[in-house]
Amino acid sequence: MRRESILAFILLTCALATVAGAAAVDLSVVWNKTYGKPGANDSAYSIIQIPGDRGYVFSGETESFGAGEADAWVVDLSRSGDERWNRTYGDRGMDTARSVINTSDGNYLFVGAFTYIMGEDRKDTDVLVVKFSPTGDIIWNETFGGPEDNATAYAVAETADRGYIVAGKTAFWGEPDTDALVIKLNRSGSEEWSRTFGEPGLNDTAYAVVAAPSGDIGIAGSTESFGAFAADAFVQKIDSSGNETWNVTFGGAENDTARSIVLAPDGGFVFAGSYMSRTASGRTDDDALVVRMRPDGKVAWNWTYGNADENESAESIIATRDGGYLFAGRTGESPLDNDAWIVKLDGEGAVEGDLTIGGRNPGDRAASVIQTTASEYVFAGTFNSTKKGGTPDTDAWVVKLATKPKTVIKPPAKPPKPPNVCPGQCPPPTPKPPVTQKPQTGSIGDLVWNDTNKNGIQDKGENGIKGVGVELLGSDGKTVVKQTKTDSRGTYLFSGLQPGEYYIEF
Repeated sequence: MRRESILAFILLTCALATVAGAAAVDLSVVWNKTYGKPGANDSAYSIIQIPGDRGYVFSGETESFGAGEADAWVVDLSRSGDERWNRTYGDRGMDTARSVINTSDGNYLFVGAFTYIMGEDRKDTDVLVVKFSPTGDIIWNETFGGPEDNATAYAVAETADRGYIVAGKTAFWGEPDTDALVIKLNRSGSEEWSRTFGEPGLNDTAYAVVAAPSGDIGIAGSTESFGAFAADAFVQKIDSSGNETWNVTFGGAENDTARSIVLAPDGGFVFAGSYMSRTASGRTDDDALVVRMRPDGKVAWNWTYGNADENESAESIIATRDGGYLFAGRTGESPLDNDAWIVKLDGEGAVEGDLTIGGRNPGDRAASVIQTTASEYVFAGTFNSTKKGGTPDTDAWVVKLATKPKTVIKPPAKPPKPPNVCPGQCPPPTPKPPVTQKPQTGSIGDLVWNDTNKNGIQDKGENGIKGVGVELLGSDGKTVVKQTKTDSRGTYLFSGLQPGEYYIEF
């Protein structure tokens, strides 16, 4: 097993400006809509596109609908964001749907948490996995955990064998520390194997998972057990049987985490999350973190993104069709006072464009993002709709975005010269001397031919004569000014002649 730590001083920082050499794009809102009832708290955590561009499905949790404190929630939307149906899944406790995916058989699957009410003073949370049809009907559902454990799933991916890999966390009931949890399911939802990792008394969580066509699996999250400092971001590569290939941690002296992971073109991974630093005054500052990793776990590049006076986080990252990346998350003056934030990157992590969107209340954020066409994206998250003086009210939030190349005005090739500045009154300009005009010159030339009929006209068949000596005489008819011979066509030419009177002699 190999573990590495990347410390703060080698992380590259990118402020909110496009990097030289990166293409520039404008991001704009096509439409944005919220879902939920007034006075209730609702959130969207994950979104997918329905195959064939027939709309979207998001998953989350709702207090507006359902039977319990909060229920797992799935909503089907049209391409314009209008609700077509919504379903809740749960019982009396707090239940949630954290991640939803398309399955290869044309259905959908979500993972999250289901809470059992064990008594007045005891609740038990298990991993919840539900496979459902395009109309929201349950095909099968399973829970994983037990009465002595509290477990939650945050992410799921379909594997090469058409099973599923689930990532989350687990803890013994009543214990504060958590272990990262990975569960492999077959296509029917039965467990094939599970793995946990973490040290007693410390917290570890797997927030994201991605499955490669080769069968390899990437897990990303946060660890206190294996990092260098408080909590570090980690990425673990395992094979299809759950055996670890490598495990790498990233971070500085504060708390860092990985929230999302995707495949890179070379078979490596790109993950996104947050990196925390501490200012000279002692205040902590979060920046969004994106790291590109090679297949062997070595770092290809890593960047942080943000401003010194704000807190940023990347909650979801995708590989875009143009070979770059786009992440969605939050930005604001504090972790609680924030807006949704979308940032487009090129293939090397340079910023191509970004967009901040939110309302007047704190707490708006983007949790999941997808690309729907070559130039359009959709993100899902949470919007704070609380009225002034009213009860807390958050809604699920879905926003469609469009991108287009940004028009860049090029500066002139040479900047204009500044005007002369004189103390007091400037002296009159010195007049330029008059320009002496050069005399115009002329040329004299003609053709020497064999005038067989002696009519003075070159008739057909009367060709030029080569090599005839020609003299240019001055105005006196005697002085030779220039000499030449006719060329192969019988022509001659005297050029560069000053104005005057000349004679030609053969």
